[in-house]
Amino acid sequence: MGKTMPIVIKNQVGIADDANVYVTIKALEPATGKDCFVKFDATGLGTCVPVTLATQSINYAHKISDLPKNADNQASIQLQQVDSGRIYFSINYPINFSIDSTNPNRLVIVDPDGFKMRDENYYTLYDKVEFTYNGNGVWINPTAVDFFSLPIQISQATSTSGVTNAGLHGSRADII
Repeated sequence: MGKTMPIVIKNQVGIADDANVYVTIKALEPATGKDCFVKFDATGLGTCVPVTLATQSINYAHKISDLPKNADNQASIQLQQVDSGRIYFSINYPINFSIDSTNPNRLVIVDPDGFKMRDENYYTLYDKVEFTYNGNGVWINPTAVDFFSLPIQISQATSTSGVTNAGLHGSRADII
């Protein structure tokens, strides 16, 4: 299996229980640079599955309640190395991603556009975390630059930058 990055997901959003919060991870496979979705096995190990024209993103949306639990009964997953990853969290509905096949040699997962009413995810409440995990380390960003929808906070006790907590915490209503 090699090295993996452990992730514990704590749902503290206060507007939906674990059965109504979906997690979808997309990234680039390091060896090929191809877009992929992460699929989890029963142990929580995530594998990067390159997209094809037949890929249905719904098959890679995981309810927090369905993910394996650690000793503290919290969702616990392990990610293998990936580049340019995004972890999407959505409330009540999984995000539906489309595949851009304009260049048949480079299929691309299209991110949802929260500002475009024609995007089928427009009425779904979602947010994301950007990250890369490779042989040089972990870079992770609970970005709120593009938009803010959900409070997301990241803790990384082993951070070499000295920053061990980042993101927004508190209730969504208080932040807005």
